[in-house]
Amino acid sequence: MFQKSVFTLLFLSSFATLAFAQPVIQNTIIPDIGDVVKLTVADTLNVSEGNAGANQTWNFSNWHILSGTTPTQYRYISPVGTPYFANYPSATMATKVEEDTVIYVYFREESNKYSLLGAASIAFQQSYTDPDAQLKYPTNYNASYLEDFAYTTDAGTGVNFYSKGSRTVKYDAYGTLITPLGTFQNAMRIKAVSSQIDSAEFMGIKIINHSFLTTYGWLAAGHPGTLASVYYSYTVTETYFPGIPTIIDQSPVTKSVNYVSSSSVGVFDLVQAIDGISALTLGPNPAMDQLTLRFESNIAMPSLQLRITDASGRLLQTQALDASIGENVMPLAVGHIPSGNYFLTLTDGRGVQTLNWVKY
Repeated sequence: MFQKSVFTLLFLSSFATLAFAQPVIQNTIIPDIGDVVKLTVADTLNVSEGNAGANQTWNFSNWHILSGTTPTQYRYISPVGTPYFANYPSATMATKVEEDTVIYVYFREESNKYSLLGAASIAFQQSYTDPDAQLKYPTNYNASYLEDFAYTTDAGTGVNFYSKGSRTVKYDAYGTLITPLGTFQNAMRIKAVSSQIDSAEFMGIKIINHSFLTTYGWLAAGHPGTLASVYYSYTVTETYFPGIPTIIDQSPVTKSVNYVSSSSVGVFDLVQAIDGISALTLGPNPAMDQLTLRFESNIAMPSLQLRITDASGRLLQTQALDASIGENVMPLAVGHIPSGNYFLTLTDGRGVQTLNWVKY
C-alpha cells in the first residue's frame, strides 16, 4: 500500500503553460509549503487511460470513490521540525501523508529536478542511496527521460529490504481533462514505466521481488496534485529455500485509479505537538554525563521514539521509549557525546516535540 501511495506523490505538483503553445513542464511544477490535496481511490470498473497525443479530451466525470475507502490527505510542509528531518537534512520539502499511521515523505528541489529522498513513520524508515528524480524540467511535449534509483527499507524487524530500479518518463499528451473535481484546460499527461527489484535475506531464505508499474498521471497549471491517475502493476517473486528448487510466483496485473477530490493552496501547517504529553523538561542543562527527560502523559504510549541530533541535523542517538500514564522519568547517558549544542526530539509518529541542550 505504501509504495503505491508514494508513487502517487510523483505527480503531486502544479504545471505552468505557455500562451497559445503546447504546455511545457517548468520548475513551477513544485508545490508550495501549505498546499493540501485529498486523494481518492476510485472504482476501476469501465475506467481507461484514453489516448496519447495533442488536444485530447479525457472525460472522467463518472469516476466515484471505491467502496470501503476514504480519501487520503497529502499536506506539503517544511521538513524542518518534522519527526525525521535529521535523517534527510538536505530536504527542502516534506509531505505529510495522513493514513492509518502518519507518513512523512522527504524531497529536495534543485534547479532542474525534484527528487525523492525517502520516507519514514513510526513503523519504518526508507532512505534513498540514489535519490529518485520524480520530475525533471523543462520538459516539452513528447520528450522523455530515464531515471535510476535505489533505496533501503528498515521495518524494525531486523530484516532490511534493498531496492533498485529505473523509470522511463514521457510527457505524452495534453488537452482537456474532466474529473469529479471539475474541468481543466491545458491538462498534461505523463506516462511513467518502471521496473524495480526488491531483495531481502533472513535465516538462509532469500526473497527477490521484480515489480513492474505503468502510471498515467494528469496535471494542470495551478493545481497542487495529480488530478487523476491510472496505474497497472504486477510482481514476480522468487523465493529461495536451502536445498529445494526456487519457487517462482507471479501476481496478476492489477489496475488502480486515483483522483483529487479536493485541493487548496497556501494553507499554513504547523508541526503539531504530541497529544497527551505535557510538562516536558530536560536537565541538567548544560549536561556532562547524563540527561534526565521528564514529562507527564495522560495515556500509555508504548511506541515513542527519541532522537538526539547535533546543530547540523546529524543523527547521533536514537532509542524507543515506553511511556506510562502519569509522570515519566527517563535517564539518558550522554558522556560519549562531544561538547557542543544539541537537540533532543521526541515523537509518536504524528506529533513531535524538540528541546535544545548543551553538552559540557
